[in-house]
Amino acid sequence: MRSPLSATRVRKLPVALLLAGSLVAAALTLGACSSSPAPPDGVPTTADTAPCPRGQGREVSELPRLTLDCLTGPGTVAISRLHGKPEIINIWASWCAPCREEMPMLERAHHRLGDRVQFLGVDVKDSRSAAQSFLTKHGIGYAQVFDSHGDLPLRLRLQGVPNTLFVDASGNVVDRVIGRLDDQSLAEGISRLQR
Repeated sequence: MRSPLSATRVRKLPVALLLAGSLVAAALTLGACSSSPAPPDGVPTTADTAPCPRGQGREVSELPRLTLDCLTGPGTVAISRLHGKPEIINIWASWCAPCREEMPMLERAHHRLGDRVQFLGVDVKDSRSAAQSFLTKHGIGYAQVFDSHGDLPLRLRLQGVPNTLFVDASGNVVDRVIGRLDDQSLAEGISRLQR
C-alpha cells in the first residue's frame, strides 16, 4: 500500500534518517519539535487572521478526510478539499521554536501572493489560547485551523513539526518540506505550485 505523499520529494532529511526513522535524530537534524510541553492556558486572545477558507472544491487524494475547527473564528475546514486555488499548508505549534522562526516568512509570502495562493496554518497539539496569543503578538494574518490531538500529522505519518505541504490547483501535493522552511525551500515550493 502506498504511503501518503510517497510521490512527493522530501527535502532537508538525510536518506539514512529516512531509513532509520529515528524521531530523536530527526529532531536533532532538522531542529524539528517532536513533543509538546503543556503550555499554560492564559486569557484567550483573538488574532486578526483571515477567515477560514470556505467551499468544497477538488479533493486532494493524498490528504486525509479530516475536518478541523477554525482557530480564531467560527467554522470548519475540510483539509482534503481545495478551496479554489493552490494551497500552502503549514503544520505548526506555538511551543515549537522552528515553527515560530518560519512564520514571519510565511506571512510575508502570504502578503506578496495575495489571493493567488491559499495559506492555511494547522496548529497541532497546542492550547488554543497559546496559539491565538502567538498569532496576535507576531501579526500572523493567514487562515488557521486547530488540531488539538495532532490528527493531521498522525494520518500523514509525519513526526514532529513543522511540516509544509504545497498543493497545486489540480489537487496534487507537489512538494513538502519536513522541518523549518527557509527562503529557498519556500520559493521552490511556490514555483512548483505555479507550473
